[in-house]
Amino acid sequence: PQFGGSPVKVGDEEFHLFRDSE
Repeated sequence: PQFGGSPVKVGDEEFHLFRDSE
């Protein structure tokens, strides 16, 4: 599921960047 932030493809997995923490 997508928790929010910007989904970015890293390697073969998809990570979501939380800019709310920054």
